[in-house]
Order: sequence, then C-alpha cells, then structure tokens
Amino acid sequence: MSGQPGKEEIIQHFQLLCNQQRQLQTKLAEIRMERGEHDIVAETLKNVPAERKCWRLVGGVLTERKVSEVLPALENQVTGLANVMSSLEQQMNIKAKDITNYREKHQIMIKGQAPAGANPSAKKQNAGVLVQ
Repeated sequence: MSGQPGKEEIIQHFQLLCNQQRQLQTKLAEIRMERGEHDIVAETLKNVPAERKCWRLVGGVLTERKVSEVLPALENQVTGLANVMSSLEQQMNIKAKDITNYREKHQIMIKGQAPAGANPSAKKQNAGVLVQ
C-alpha cells in the first residue's frame, strides 16, 4: 500500500471533520440558550430588593440565598459563559478552515456545491472525491 490515503479514508476523515464541526455548533447553541436564561434571571433579580429570599440550584441541590448573594455569582456565570462561547466560536472558525483546506487538498466535491477552490479558468484532472 502506498503512502497516499484511499478514497474511503479521505471520505471518513472528511466526515469526521464535519462531525466535529457539528458538535461544536451544537455545544455553542446549548451555551447560547443557557446564557440567555441566565441573562433573563439576572435582569429579573436586578429589580428585586437585595434582602429578598431567592432559591438557586447548585449542583442539583436547591439552596436558599439572598438576592444580594446570588446576583454577583449569576453575573460571573454569564461572563464565564460568554468566554466559553467566544472560545467555541474560535474553534469553529479553525475547524471550518481545516475542512476547507482538506476539501481543496483532496479535491472533495459535495453534491450540490462547487468544488473547493474552484477556479473556472484552471482545469485539472477529474480525480476528486464526491461526498453525498
């Protein structure tokens, strides 16, 4: 066997890259929803007296606290979620570049899309891989 990967290996690796990108997108969507929920709760608690009793779920345990204790922790969580979202977006951009480079390197064509790096004036041999 030569050092060149076969068509099946190329397709499998391409699908792996696409699945990894999909997982990042799914995780980002989950965190966006969670951050939205945290934002709503934080905005609601800002309009409540600081000494008022409230309940917070911590690690599956419901705890009783005052708004003045919960609000700063909640705002820290919102900031942390924003940082995680930023990191995931960077990872998605890197993964998208990896996928594009892999498509161009192996001349992968997806049904219904133009070939990666398509240049109408430059014709190459038809040895690409078609992924459905």
